[in-house]
Amino acid sequence: MISWTTNEVIHRIVKRDVPESDRGTIPTLNDLPDWMVEEARQIARESLVGAGKYLKFYVSAPYADWADDFIQDVLLDGGDARTWNVHDCLCIPDELTSTTALEVHYRDLFQGMDSERWFRIKPKSADQHSAASPGAVGILSREVRYWHAAPKGLAFFRVQAQDVEFVEPAMLDIAMRRWIAHRMSWWARKHLELHRAGTTGDEIIRAIPGADASKLTDDARIAAGALAREARAYGETAEFPQRAGFLGIDSWYQ
Repeated sequence: MISWTTNEVIHRIVKRDVPESDRGTIPTLNDLPDWMVEEARQIARESLVGAGKYLKFYVSAPYADWADDFIQDVLLDGGDARTWNVHDCLCIPDELTSTTALEVHYRDLFQGMDSERWFRIKPKSADQHSAASPGAVGILSREVRYWHAAPKGLAFFRVQAQDVEFVEPAMLDIAMRRWIAHRMSWWARKHLELHRAGTTGDEIIRAIPGADASKLTDDARIAAGALAREARAYGETAEFPQRAGFLGIDSWYQ
């Protein structure tokens, strides 16, 4: 007897009593047993709506809210339910505005978090200049589940081992400032295109939309000065400004 749905496909494929008391008895989508995944897969082949109803009946709310993605990735494409949407992630600053890098108090964002410190996303020549992740420094969170949300001001970025590198404590400030400079180079890109040879850190900051000098961190001021030196030294090369922040020597960022 199945009284919680009138879906014809569910009634035809699930040949057993499913009482209302079974609702929400599976903790998360990753906890579905193999036989239940296969049963849901059979339903999905005939009715995506039916598969969604099945999953949202059995899986505890709110962990069933991702049912549509699970249906596509696991039931239709054959992914493993146990490891679905379980990833190692680097927790990095969430660049919400053009001034995030200028104002972020980097270390304070990670206070009270117990993940592995410190790592950065390796910058690569093929990176999009607009992307906020290359060179970002953060803490490594293992096996982040699909329902996990990063703390306020932070974002989870999925990584594999080859994507990140360890940052020595002595190099932490330099690595953070390099990322700040890289983001500045994106937001001030129009200025840098016109004034590579003679720009200053203060001019770069003023060229960033929304920049407020009263909110600037010391790290941002150092990064801006280093970026200006990179503009003078590398402004005519093919790597600038796409790899700005990662070109100059470490002493510029100290």
